[in-house]
Amino acid sequence: MKRVIRYFNPIAHLGDRRYSIFFPLILTLTVSILSEVFAYVVVKNPMGVGAYIIFVNVALIIYCAFRYGIRGGITATTFTIAYYGYIMYTRGYTGQQLLVGIETTLILGFLYLFLASTIGWLKQTVDILLERETDEKRRLQAIVQQLPVGILITDHTGKIVQGNKQINMILGREIREGLIVGK
Repeated sequence: MKRVIRYFNPIAHLGDRRYSIFFPLILTLTVSILSEVFAYVVVKNPMGVGAYIIFVNVALIIYCAFRYGIRGGITATTFTIAYYGYIMYTRGYTGQQLLVGIETTLILGFLYLFLASTIGWLKQTVDILLERETDEKRRLQAIVQQLPVGILITDHTGKIVQGNKQINMILGREIREGLIVGK
């Protein structure tokens, strides 16, 4: 169960630079189908669930952009707009309803694209920064291990973050991360 929750948790995937369109596509189609079931079977009023559908799709687009970057957000946005077209077609919009529906879909489409692009860009930027931080951490660890003197690095609370082989030899015991120094 933890693996399933971790898979769907977008924060657990910060630093993950595998941006997919497959999962956002499947997720958007699934949410669209569930929305139709909700509209026709549960509420039994497909014309009265518009706000619900918009809210769910905004959440879906934010999730896909945060989890899968720009590509995921734009994929979710594209299929959401297509779903809105499907709604207008199947609900029998005519005349003024159709004009309002098209205008609303265009406005929401632009807002969704802006939202998906912005959140996706921020996610991808965070991924790049996390990757750089990891690379810098590895480089620091390699440098510290190669130094001919004993090095012990602590954080602001005095907890050991890193030590090298020479500090172990000087102290005569192995120093591990997480120990508290000076208390």
